[in-house]
Amino acid sequence: MPQLSYEKEPKKALKGMKCEPFSFGQVDSHVCQEEVKFGFGVIYAATPTVGSKFTEVEPMDTDGVAMGVAVSSQPQEQDAYSEVVEASYKAKRTGAIMVAGRVWMEASEALAVGDEVQVEAAGTVKAGAMAAGSYFIALARSVAEAAGDLVEVELIPTIVKA
Repeated sequence: MPQLSYEKEPKKALKGMKCEPFSFGQVDSHVCQEEVKFGFGVIYAATPTVGSKFTEVEPMDTDGVAMGVAVSSQPQEQDAYSEVVEASYKAKRTGAIMVAGRVWMEASEALAVGDEVQVEAAGTVKAGAMAAGSYFIALARSVAEAAGDLVEVELIPTIVKA
């Protein structure tokens, strides 16, 4: 089907898309125990599959506690009208998890450049610090004027004691 219309102002990015692809960043591969949507935080699986030889992750369930963010490393899925649909890594599939670097995430409120942000279980970020036990701190690197805007978020690894 040919594309018959074009957006006058296309989106600057998609949720879960890596920012500045040639800058520093660390993206690790992990098996997703459950479906994980792009741009959502993840944690290590509480109960790994018996016999699994791989590190497994699952969607985070507590605001502010995460070990990484799922980033899209493949083409986005599109519907019949070439609109991007919310894509994800399916359960028991390998997912690309960013643990350091910059990723586009959805803001749940207005944010300024340099704000420390907290990754929320809903797949958004808000002003505030990550909770104890998280594997990174997160900083807003672009402006979000309102809830729903995409914001560039930098993940900076921290040392976590077990």
